[in-house]
Amino acid sequence: MIIFKRIRFRNLLSYGNYWTEIDLSSNKRTLFVGKNGHGKSTLLDAITFALYGKPFRKINKPQLLNSINKKALSVELEFSVFGDEYKIIRGIKPDTFEIFKNEKLLDVPGAKTDYQSILETQILKRSMKTFTQVDILGSAKYTSFMELSTPARREVIEDLLDLQIFSSMNVITKKKITENDKIISDLEKQLEFQELERDKYLKVKNSSKDIYEDEIKILEEENNKTILQYNQDMIIEIEETNKINILNVEVKEMDSSSLVSKKNDILVLNTKLSTKNEALQQEINFFHKFDDCPTCKQKISLGFKAESIEEKNLIINENQEKINKLASRKEEIDSKLLIINEKKKELETQQYKVSRIRDNIKNLLGIVENNKRKINNLKDKMSNSSEKLEEEIIDIQIKISDTEKQLNNYKSLKKKLSIILNSLKDTGVKALIIKEYIPILNKLITKYLNKMDYLVSFELNENFEETIKSRHCDEFTYNSFSEGQKMRLSLAILFAFRDVARLRNSVSSNLLLMDEILNSSMDAEGTDKILDILAEGVNISNIIVISHKTEDIIDSFDRVLSFEMKQNFSQMKELNN
Repeated sequence: MIIFKRIRFRNLLSYGNYWTEIDLSSNKRTLFVGKNGHGKSTLLDAITFALYGKPFRKINKPQLLNSINKKALSVELEFSVFGDEYKIIRGIKPDTFEIFKNEKLLDVPGAKTDYQSILETQILKRSMKTFTQVDILGSAKYTSFMELSTPARREVIEDLLDLQIFSSMNVITKKKITENDKIISDLEKQLEFQELERDKYLKVKNSSKDIYEDEIKILEEENNKTILQYNQDMIIEIEETNKINILNVEVKEMDSSSLVSKKNDILVLNTKLSTKNEALQQEINFFHKFDDCPTCKQKISLGFKAESIEEKNLIINENQEKINKLASRKEEIDSKLLIINEKKKELETQQYKVSRIRDNIKNLLGIVENNKRKINNLKDKMSNSSEKLEEEIIDIQIKISDTEKQLNNYKSLKKKLSIILNSLKDTGVKALIIKEYIPILNKLITKYLNKMDYLVSFELNENFEETIKSRHCDEFTYNSFSEGQKMRLSLAILFAFRDVARLRNSVSSNLLLMDEILNSSMDAEGTDKILDILAEGVNISNIIVISHKTEDIIDSFDRVLSFEMKQNFSQMKELNN
């Protein structure tokens, strides 16, 4: 329950640059009196301006500012809610809006609209529309509940029954659904991106593996060919080595060194024989040329010549035979040495061939070993690359699993929020609560109509449509009533609303403001009935009635405040009652 305690204001409408303070809680029934335009109804504008930043009457907000001073409009309203003390300060020129809770200024959000929302939803828990249906009745600006649209009626009833929490929850739930949908959309996009990343790594992994495997395959095929060639060359090398071994044996068996020695001996012997023959021939030639000895000058006999020549020719022939035999022997040796040399050349050629084969075999082994190293390196790279890619894929898969889990959680939350949203619709929980309270509200309205001797049956249905019947069950419409009858019905609804508010302890307050309600449209009997109801209290702690019709009603009030204009400014004073 809200307990309004006091309000003070200055430079508001017809009030000047001085504080006018009104105690709102000390008297049960207060009457404001004064001529029209002297500032009686300013209290309504002051309260709604403090609470909602708007005037109660149909004037623009800038028109609230005193037209003479044109600055420093300020309103301060004090009230308590569930033991917490609040003070609102609101002004124009300069613009001011402050909320104090237990003498501590509440933090100001980013926007004034947020600050106002805190005041209406968290502190007052009522909109201006509800406030003007339950706490204020003013002839200058009063739209009867009966003249409100169905959505506006719903808003008032929901505030009255403290159902705005469901509307707030509805807004919050819709916001959460929107946020949840965005998160789901973001997670779906994130999941799609992660799956693309995973597929990309899988493709790279498979592609990389194929590339490595292709290179390994090429090297292995090359090695297979090389090994085949190696095996073939090894066979050839063995065959050619066998040939070398045979040739070595053959060359060794021919003993070329012995033959060369023999040949040298033949050449030496041949030289000796040839030299000896030449000497003998010279001696023969001497005997043919000279008849006398050149040394001793003695005559050489023909017989001696013939005998010497014959003897020497015989020796020469013998030597020549030896030379011929030696030549024949040399030819044999040369023939053998030629064969040996040819064998040696063949052996050298074969050895060179084998050497080339062995070099080629060595090169083939080098190629095989090099290819094996390349294959092992490729396998290591493939393994390392595969492991790294696998780690990346595992990491991404973990992220995908986390994202899927989050996505499923948010989708599950979406279902729950949808269920909650359906329950928060007008046809949900609110409808069930309203269904329970509508009969109570109808009963209370009828009770107050009976107290005002207005004997009709009034019922609202769950769609807030009314049925009005006389005691003879004749149906009426609201517009078929006179203004006085309409006012009685409006007051009955207001009193019923306040009773329900007290029962709910939601939007109830200690204050009821009635501006010019007891005047033109209300006859004397109706006024008396209403004053009787007010005298009973109507579960209201503090009633303020604004009226210029004072003679017949002044005795019904504990306090009377008079308002009048002095030097273009409104002033207030308390009258002795």
